[in-house]
Amino acid sequence: MTEACESNHVLLMEAFMYRYSDRVRQLKTLLDSGMTGEIRHISASFRFLLDWDNDVRMAPELGGGSLYDVGCYPVNFIGMITGRLPSAVQAQVVMQNGVDYSFSALLEYENGLICNVNSGFDACEQMEVQIAGTLGNLSTPDLFWGNAGSMAVKTKAGRQEIAVAESSPYRLEVEDFADAILNGRKPLLSLEETLLNMKVIDRLMALIR
Repeated sequence: MTEACESNHVLLMEAFMYRYSDRVRQLKTLLDSGMTGEIRHISASFRFLLDWDNDVRMAPELGGGSLYDVGCYPVNFIGMITGRLPSAVQAQVVMQNGVDYSFSALLEYENGLICNVNSGFDACEQMEVQIAGTLGNLSTPDLFWGNAGSMAVKTKAGRQEIAVAESSPYRLEVEDFADAILNGRKPLLSLEETLLNMKVIDRLMALIR
């Protein structure tokens, strides 16, 4: 796809709409400010209860499974923060009908950072992240939605809740991509980031196939 788009002089971007939410914007601002210090651990989850029959996500021949469907979001989020490949990966999985029905992974990085990725079709909706650093911690529910809410920040100065405004991430994503086309600039998500994301997913899938 990258080669086809480059040869035809058109833009290509992976559609991770959550990156356009106010929640992620504020989270990145907090991390860029250094409030957490050196990040030591990240735990990111995306799961929901898949309780209807004959869903394409349960078809192994069509690329089913929770890692491809919703686990790619936590992997992308961790890649956004680290910007690098893990030095080692581990995975644990519960299989059903030939697909990963519940999935957990451990990503280890050369700087000592350890990250947990969790995805599944087996429980009530969960989309949250917890980040632990040497100076502070940050956590938020609904990481991959655009709804209003709050994030919790804890440092030596105490704990505070930071308000998050409602967003329309799908609309903002389309507007950003359209503006990139019209003004000849790169969109928010680079293809290098997409390739990094898939390299991690491929390594994880190789452990459970």
